[in-house]
Amino acid sequence: MEDVTDTVLRRVIARCGKPAVFFTEFTNVEGMFSKGERLVTQRLRYTEEERPLVVQIWGTRPENFFKAAKKLIDMGFDGIDLKKDFPQFQVGLYKSRSAALCQPSTL
Repeated sequence: MEDVTDTVLRRVIARCGKPAVFFTEFTNVEGMFSKGERLVTQRLRYTEEERPLVVQIWGTRPENFFKAAKKLIDMGFDGIDLKKDFPQFQVGLYKSRSAALCQPSTL
C-alpha cells in the first residue's frame, strides 16, 4: 500500500504483534538514481525494531537493479525482493509485464 506501510506502521505492528518478517513498500530502482533520489529512498528508512526486513524493488533496467542491490546490501537489509516491470501502468511505455515475454533477453 503506497505511503501506508512505512517505518511508522511497521514499528506499530512490531509493538502489537511482530510478524516473522517485515517488507518495505515497493521502491523504484530507476528513482533511486534519479534527481528525486532523496524522496524515493526515504521510504527505505527503518529501525532495528523492524528486523528482519526485506526490501521490495521494481524497475525496468537490469543495470539499475544491480546498482540498487549493492546499495541495499550496504544499507543492511535482510533480503531483497525483485519485481521486474511493475506496475501495470507502464505496459506500453517500457514493454512491461506480459509485453516483456516477447523479449526473453530482458527478463
